[in-house]
Amino acid sequence: MFIYKCEIMQKEAYDYSDDLVKQLTSEKKVIEVSKEFIQQTDGSDKILFSLDLLKQKNLLPPVSHIFVPKNDSTSLAARNQGNQFFIKDKDYLSALSCYNRSICFAGNDSENLAIGYANRSAIYLNAGFYAFCLENIELALKHNYPDKLKPKLVQRKEECLRLMSLNEDSFEKFKKEKCNVKLSYPPNERMPIMIKGLEYVTSDKFGRHIRAKHDLYPGDVIIIEKPFSKCIQSLNGSEYQRCANCLESNYLNLLPCDHCTRAMFCSETCRNEGWKRFHKFECKVIDGIFSLFNKIMVITIRTTIYAFTMFNSPCELEELINQVNLETESAFDLDYTQLSEEKHFRAIYALATNESDRSVSDLFQRANLCAIAWYLLKDFSNILSELLKTKDNEKLFLDLMFRICQASAVNYHSLSSMAKTDPLLVDIEGFYSPKQFGSGSFALCSLLNHSCAPNVVRVGDGVYNVVIVNRCIKKGDQIFDNYGAHHCLETLYERHKLLHDQYIFECQCEACLKDYPLFKNMTMKHSTATAMTDSYQITNYDKEFAEKKFVEYKKNLVKLNDKYPCFDVSAYQELFLACVRVLMHDMPLEFQIKPQKMDKAL
Repeated sequence: MFIYKCEIMQKEAYDYSDDLVKQLTSEKKVIEVSKEFIQQTDGSDKILFSLDLLKQKNLLPPVSHIFVPKNDSTSLAARNQGNQFFIKDKDYLSALSCYNRSICFAGNDSENLAIGYANRSAIYLNAGFYAFCLENIELALKHNYPDKLKPKLVQRKEECLRLMSLNEDSFEKFKKEKCNVKLSYPPNERMPIMIKGLEYVTSDKFGRHIRAKHDLYPGDVIIIEKPFSKCIQSLNGSEYQRCANCLESNYLNLLPCDHCTRAMFCSETCRNEGWKRFHKFECKVIDGIFSLFNKIMVITIRTTIYAFTMFNSPCELEELINQVNLETESAFDLDYTQLSEEKHFRAIYALATNESDRSVSDLFQRANLCAIAWYLLKDFSNILSELLKTKDNEKLFLDLMFRICQASAVNYHSLSSMAKTDPLLVDIEGFYSPKQFGSGSFALCSLLNHSCAPNVVRVGDGVYNVVIVNRCIKKGDQIFDNYGAHHCLETLYERHKLLHDQYIFECQCEACLKDYPLFKNMTMKHSTATAMTDSYQITNYDKEFAEKKFVEYKKNLVKLNDKYPCFDVSAYQELFLACVRVLMHDMPLEFQIKPQKMDKAL
């Protein structure tokens, strides 16, 4: 699939932070500045201290990297690229991505905007999305579509109406096929997002964590959680493939922001809601946010703004923050049957930051990132005039952003969907594999501790996080997630370095204490030798085959549970996960938006 990449490599916020440290090192001022930095008591003080340093050293991004205006030349180039994908390659998904980028860069009510909508209508007609086809035809006519091309559009509309009377709309057809994931056991009465058989526990060794109240088995769905806040990652062109507000793809039938070139919405409702909740404060700096920051800072900025726009005034937010008990409060204090955003935020705010365990250099880097974010918002957006009208409001915003910047690094999770794998990676990942499109803040899933030999897997289902058991769990056992360091893939040294650098802890899980082997060093048994060939058929989205094999793999994981760690169990876990993704995820968009009959783009 087409992936848009910026032609000019720009410096990222981490580069500016690194350059600052290099300058201080060359000036032999690292110790002096570190001592001054430590003396800054609050997050806001640290951020403003860093901002002053960055200004002094002339290490702030140029205006040209902060906001890119609409441009008809860029719009035309994106549309021509889309035509290539549509007409020559028959790659409808990539064509739609290009047309959406063209629509975003097109001037309001320009010919480029109208032709972009018209070209989308051609794809939707050929793919059987008849309602979307008609909708885009009307959008094209509404936005000054050229008179000389109108006969072709009228002809397309007539053909669409004819086909609509004879065939089921693809949108309705795929809606019926949508997988509806459910919990495997009765839900908790106050927390129906998880099964009744889980409980919240605290201990000196593990801190806050979750354990099983009864035996659990591979394939059991135990948590289905929706995030408090979420955002698109500017990765693989996701901003042109998903709604910036709800993050749904809507089969790429999206509306552009009237002001910027990096936000689209699935409906007028989402466009209006997104504008009020966050986008009007990000709009003028969205290019800077996407080009400068990684997913941690993007979700940090979004969550901070979300928190402020929840309330009628910053004073109400400050009052809530002062009420939160950081030591004891968690998702288990919430009644999800009547959950308000304000109450949900309490659990998000209470998530651990590990600030007391962080090094000065770590905190300094985070302060630098927040300082650059604050520079964008303060100097180039309307956040001061519309949201933060006093110095106290600014301080509250900065204190909250610094806290969330630390919490998001160790608690927030990526969102992904299944997509076609890069041909170079098919042998490793299969024909279709998860691709990240966003990030979210999850109050409950963030309470799951890490193990290098986890007993559950977290799988994305749209914006939801679904937790599924992949090893037998006995009553009283802790539920262990994996933070990206698995004994099958990384050595003990590699895992400890990764976990210490990002999550600030020394892992003492069973895999580390017993030094479990890498997958490649395990002995292969005959029982899984033939099963490994199943992977290709599963990841090619043979759902019937995957459903049959899923039952088989669950039984084998139960049967061989006591043999862990061994090649057989690890192999079955991977095959089991492949089945989960195929059975749980919607069909990849490449399967759904595909040619039914040919037409030409205009």
